[in-house]
Parts: sequence; structure tokens; C-alpha cells
Amino acid sequence: MSLRLLFLCDLKLESIMIGDHLEDLVIVSQTVLHTFPAYIAEFIGTFFLVFTVGLNVSMQNPNAPLSIGSILMVMIFSMGSVSGAHFNPSVTLGIVLGNPSKFTLTDAPIYMIVQVLGGIAGAGISFALTGDEITVKPGDQFSVFLAALPEMIFTMALAFVVLNVATSRDAGNHYYGVAIGFTVISAAYAIGPISGAYLNPAVTLGVFVFSQEEIQSVGVYIVAQIIGSLLAALAFRAVRFSRKAEPTSEVQEEVNECGEGLSHLSIR
Repeated sequence: MSLRLLFLCDLKLESIMIGDHLEDLVIVSQTVLHTFPAYIAEFIGTFFLVFTVGLNVSMQNPNAPLSIGSILMVMIFSMGSVSGAHFNPSVTLGIVLGNPSKFTLTDAPIYMIVQVLGGIAGAGISFALTGDEITVKPGDQFSVFLAALPEMIFTMALAFVVLNVATSRDAGNHYYGVAIGFTVISAAYAIGPISGAYLNPAVTLGVFVFSQEEIQSVGVYIVAQIIGSLLAALAFRAVRFSRKAEPTSEVQEEVNECGEGLSHLSIR
């Protein structure tokens, strides 16, 4: 084989490889452009959530649970159609493990990163306004390990509710934001004096950045929140995936119509 022929073959192979790489880059670019608004939505929603938490805690607002739950509701209704409105790494993890068909696994790490960044930004502006630190620690009568138990339980409750109302066949309903918001309100009233009712690693890390609290409490809380999301995924699979598929109302109506038509034919 001549040198000229070898050169032409190598050139052709290189052009094919470059073309394949360009095609891959185009696919990646299209994916990023498609999902970029979702990342921005997650950042914004988590920012407003943690900003609201910071101000309410700093001002010692007795109605803080209502304020925090309400901002979560409106952010879910505002951006649920854009990103799914997780605003919580524990919720994202619960969805990935509990119902992965509803969420792309490759998006999960980016979701979690922008959620934490949004939490840090929200806590930072709250701290800049008030100058008050928000410590991640349990109530005076409780150890950090004891307080981690209700954190785990109510994080499980939150992720479980999200999985059921926002990712199951009931998804697309018009009440899921209220259900999720009231879960947070209930948790804040129930365990706020015990653990602070963070239920969200983005909140936990966000307020920790601007506090003098030791990393131990933060680590214990985050582990508890992760375990809660794992338990929520297991509970969701046990409740939803162990049941046989049932026809939707539309399918059932079509079946009934077909049955009526067949009965008329048999009579004739």
C-alpha cells in the first residue's frame, strides 16, 4: 500500500472520529440547553426557601412554620412544570431511588449542587440582613443523635409525600404543592423544638456556612436526612410497585363503552 493511500485512509478515519465527536458535542449541548432552565429553577426555589427560613428564625417568628411552608408551596406551583420543584437534595435522591423513570439519573448530581448553592445564597443574604447566625443544633434537652431520629422520620415523610403526589400516576394533580407544603408545616410544628426541622441538606449546609457550629451536628443531620430519603424510596416502592397496574379512568371508560357495544351486538 502506497504512502499516499495510507495518508488518505488516516485522514478519512480522523474526519470520521472528528465528526463523531462533533455529534456528541451537539447532543451534549442540546441536553444542557434543555435542562439549564431546570437548574436555574432549582437554584431560585431553594434560595427563596432558605432565605425565608433564615429570616423567620432570626426574627423568632412564632408563625415561622406557616411562612416557610407557604413559600415552599408557591415555589412548587411556580416552578413545578420547569424542574419538578425538588428544592431539596433528599427529595431528589428519593425520586432517583424510588421512581427513577420520572427523573434522569445524570441530572441528580447537578440538581443537588445547585440546590446547595441556592441554599448558601439564601442563608448568606439572610445573614447579611440580620447579622444573626442560625445554628444547626438540637433543642437544649436533646442530644444531636436523638434529634437526628425525628429529622430522619420527617425527611422520610416529606420525600414519601413528594413521590406519591408528584411522581406517581396521580402526578399532574392540582394539589401536590399544598400536600408538600403542609408536610413541612406539620414537621416544623412537631419537631421544630427538638431538631429544628431542617429536613433538607441544602438548608442544613446553607445555614451552616454562616454559623460557628461544629461540623459534627451538620454531618449527623445530613446522614439522617439521607437515610430518610432512602426509607421513603423503599416505602414508595412497597406501596406503589407491589400493586398490580390498575386501569386509569379513561381506559376504564373505553372498556365500559366497548362492553356496552358488544352487549348490543349480542342482543341483535
